[in-house]
Amino acid sequence: MNAQNQNFIISAARWIAVASLAATASPAFAGFESAAGSHIHGKSELHSVAYGNGVYTAVGASGSILVSTDAVTWSEAETETEATLRAVTHGAGHFVAVGGKGLILVSETGQTWEARASGSTHTLLDIKYGDGGFVAVGEGGVVVTSENALDWSAEASGTAKAIVSLAHGNGKFVAVAASETAARLETHLEREVEILVSSDAGVNWQIDADPEQSAEAVVFVDGEFILYGRKKSGGEVETSMRTSVDASVWVSLGAQLEGILADIGARAELLAAISGRVEASGFAAAENGAKAILVTGASIAVKTKGIAGSLWTEAEFDTGADSILRLNGAAHGTAGFVVVGEGGLVLHSGDGEEWTARTSAEAEARVNASAHAVAGIVAVGSTGGKASLHTSVDGSTWTTTRFESEADLRAVVEAEGKIVAVGSHKEADGHIGAAVFVSTDGETFAEIDLSGEGSVSLHGAAHGVGTFVAVHSESTVMVSADAESWSKVETGIEAETEAEAALHGVVFAEGRFVAVGDGGVILESADGQAWSRVEAGVEASLRTVTHANGVFVAAGTEGEVAVSFDGETWGSATVADGETILAVEYVNGNYVAVGTGGSVHTSLDAQVWTRQEIESDATLKGIAYADGEFHFVTEASGSLSAKARLFLNSAATAEGFAESVWFGLHHAFEGGVEYHAEHGFLFAAGENEQSVLIFHYEMDAWLRTGASFYPFVYKHGEDGGWLFYIEGSGDTYFDFAANGFITIGG
Repeated sequence: MNAQNQNFIISAARWIAVASLAATASPAFAGFESAAGSHIHGKSELHSVAYGNGVYTAVGASGSILVSTDAVTWSEAETETEATLRAVTHGAGHFVAVGGKGLILVSETGQTWEARASGSTHTLLDIKYGDGGFVAVGEGGVVVTSENALDWSAEASGTAKAIVSLAHGNGKFVAVAASETAARLETHLEREVEILVSSDAGVNWQIDADPEQSAEAVVFVDGEFILYGRKKSGGEVETSMRTSVDASVWVSLGAQLEGILADIGARAELLAAISGRVEASGFAAAENGAKAILVTGASIAVKTKGIAGSLWTEAEFDTGADSILRLNGAAHGTAGFVVVGEGGLVLHSGDGEEWTARTSAEAEARVNASAHAVAGIVAVGSTGGKASLHTSVDGSTWTTTRFESEADLRAVVEAEGKIVAVGSHKEADGHIGAAVFVSTDGETFAEIDLSGEGSVSLHGAAHGVGTFVAVHSESTVMVSADAESWSKVETGIEAETEAEAALHGVVFAEGRFVAVGDGGVILESADGQAWSRVEAGVEASLRTVTHANGVFVAAGTEGEVAVSFDGETWGSATVADGETILAVEYVNGNYVAVGTGGSVHTSLDAQVWTRQEIESDATLKGIAYADGEFHFVTEASGSLSAKARLFLNSAATAEGFAESVWFGLHHAFEGGVEYHAEHGFLFAAGENEQSVLIFHYEMDAWLRTGASFYPFVYKHGEDGGWLFYIEGSGDTYFDFAANGFITIGG
């Protein structure tokens, strides 16, 4: 699809092609070649750090691994993965790092790494060593264990929830598991939470529901486990910290810590709200014989051990960056304490009190939405807690504009000669409120004062019938004729539960606005003022909605999809169980759905979907297609470009082939070469919405065909013309120009 032939509007968390989509023929591709990544802004985030064999090892996004022997000078280790590494630990003479799609990397030195089979395709989120063995946990309740770091066994955890955090101490492994439907702050606080305990190195687990339903992470420090979480009280969000020696009885730490950790937790909560992240990164601990440190969000607490009544105090440090950076991991070794975090930050302290930044950190962009404009790709989000907008012509080189406001942009729309970005920002009283930024030139943005609208955020935006519409976190919408004066409109929909309160996406098409949200809510309006609810039989949180090729498509958590031809009558389908879909587009003749864990699914009709594999576990927020490449915009400050092969909507078979619904069995090789079960070796040269161009080696000719007219094939060249393939014949065609049959190779 040539970008010059497209008219694009910008909308929430997606690119939407609204012209040149009349063709219904779908080009054939065979999945994706290896994806190449580019960084939008900042440095890769470091998630975890461990010490062993005289070496500090830190791991993070895009396969980043840093090593140091003195905690002062750091160097990069080489790995062959682009997957996010979530955690690292050391034991039995080995470093072990875990990450996306069951990835386990093992190293004795921290410099050279070897992949080991985990037996799982779920993302592994944490790992610890204790009681003579390694225990790794992850999505889908996965638990894998090993005594030597090389051979891994799956264990039954007893839960299907994501095990998001793990700690070891006092002869026990303690984990926090949470329902996988959590996708934003409000629903996150209402999710189901379990606390798991194992006393036999992760083989058997006891599961108890968290009575507060607030736990997000657990650490072990100074002889006790500490649970960190957030809960609602009187409509406000409060930090919860509890402690236990044996993980059986948990006691609140609020009074004991004299508010120090509560203040730190509140700061972490604000940082999470501004950045749009709800996961419990930023809770870690480390200790030596004299001191213990606790990392929470953007703060470090320290206390002296072995002294009765010793209290936690907040340590001061300077990251060297021009914005707040999230802290994620902590470790202690012979050179002292090390804390790692966002923007490639490494902090070092000999005593836990005085800290020095050992790397040049730069705040990493968080991307919430992307769009395709005439000039290229536009992505919006936040960088270091401040609103940011990123533009690129080709998806590889990016220009970043950072606003002064402490805000997080969630969506952007272009109409009436204006670019309008919406999201949330920090108000004067410290609460999170709605934010709107408007520009007429794409360079200078003015923030619209929406104070007094309450603690809400705007999640999606669209334009139609002379009206801008932004959807709200309280099942209401805001409307404006000029993007400068806004008013709140009640939808008239009473949410049965708080989990149904938020709307996430909106689109205008077929003469109506369609908005979607939590609890499977779908609303429609002809003017943005009067709204009515339509039923689709979907209970999932719908995170995105688009319209293309005459079809409305909404998708969200648990891989659920709602489909409608008119915006009023809807049917349901499933992309993939357990995955959250964050954007759906119609590009290059296919519906493409992307989301968490690097998930990519394609469909010809938005009802039957085929999973595609890319070499990434990143959270994908947007997609476009140009010049033979798909461009995926990732949440964590980057983009991935992947070339499409023939037969995108093919299903894998047990024999190593894939089967296209219209072109039959084929096997893809590198470089665009395909082996077809009936046509032999082919070379895929290019495609558009209507057809694909193939070189047939045995025929020694270029052919063009497509899903809408195969087995008709057009042969290029002096003796070219239309052929009709006799299916099942072993490569026999009827040649219309010669008025006879030809058999290739016969």
